[in-house]
Amino acid sequence: MMSRRQAILSLSIVALMLALPWTAVADSSSRGNEEDTEKIKITAQKEVSENRIEIEVEFENLTEYFTYEYKINITRVDPDFIHESFSDTFTTDAGETEHTLSEHWTPDQEGPYTVTSTLTRYGMNLATATGTFGWGDVDSNSELPNAEITPTPELTHYDLFGNSSLADEVTIELDAVGTEVGASYKIKWKLYDGDVVDDGASLIGATENTQHRNFVMSNLIDYFENNSNYTLATWLLRVDPADGGGSTENEVGHEYWSFAIGEVPEITIEPVILG
Repeated sequence: MMSRRQAILSLSIVALMLALPWTAVADSSSRGNEEDTEKIKITAQKEVSENRIEIEVEFENLTEYFTYEYKINITRVDPDFIHESFSDTFTTDAGETEHTLSEHWTPDQEGPYTVTSTLTRYGMNLATATGTFGWGDVDSNSELPNAEITPTPELTHYDLFGNSSLADEVTIELDAVGTEVGASYKIKWKLYDGDVVDDGASLIGATENTQHRNFVMSNLIDYFENNSNYTLATWLLRVDPADGGGSTENEVGHEYWSFAIGEVPEITIEPVILG
């Protein structure tokens, strides 16, 4: 059973750890009979007066006269999109087992950020560490990028046949939300007959170089049959440069919306008189 003194000591250690929320330390795996392994410590400090972040990276347990490569990547909520990257090499001097560097950067949008640093030598990964910091309104800017469908009016049944004015008034907005500043996106959409999203059975669709697309129901009415169900699907694609040139389109979010065309079903309850 833990003594009172041990319990107080454990709580003190926990309190000390919670007091350092922006520092991360990582150990590499040991190699051969070496007892010491490379370590990275990342500290992110806000410099409010300068409207920027100072990122300090400390490499520990190094070997003298060695040349190391490092990379520092800064990402936001999308871990695959890098907002800023720093990379270089350094060579340790005689007796030098630690190396510290600092970089300054101003975030380009609000939200939580992650700093990832890697230490390599001759292409071999020696250690990796991450640290986090918040910038601006983090709670309102922490959602992953996604596609959004907004029908107006937001109904599940549309009686459009014989009602051309309603067909002209019903609009559907497709939007990219939570996107990363500096990234390139496309919207992909398809209209399906029924509730099943099957890539090979769409009635109509396209991939467009835009982050906003709107429809009017009257423009789609040729694809509808009365008393039938439909599903509109949209995907958000992030366009990334590909190795060797060109680009790749990577899905980062999607949304589906199902609706019916025809009169809204009615339920009639007839009173039953007993006796």
